Amino acid sequence: MDRDYLKDQIVEEFGCSRVVAREISQKALQLKSEAAAESRNWDGPEIDSEYVVSRLKMAPGHLSPTARWNWWVGMMNAFGGSRQDYRID
Repeated sequence: MDRDYLKDQIVEEFGCSRVVAREISQKALQLKSEAAAESRNWDGPEIDSEYVVSRLKMAPGHLSPTARWNWWVGMMNAFGGSRQDYRID
């Protein structure tokens, strides 16, 4: 996954700053690395830019991009999708 491409997509789709988009893209890359390292525990689709943006779009529309990210990873954690906490403070 190209972090710069993901940042650009997040800025374009959600109108946030590049700083916020960078935080989200860094967490997304960490998540992708974990999923690749423990592929037997990851039963979701490949984590790429389109996947991340599509999941951010699933969150309630009134949320900020960071809150959308936290909503999504919170849902993943609730359903056993990840052992790590990828929320952004």
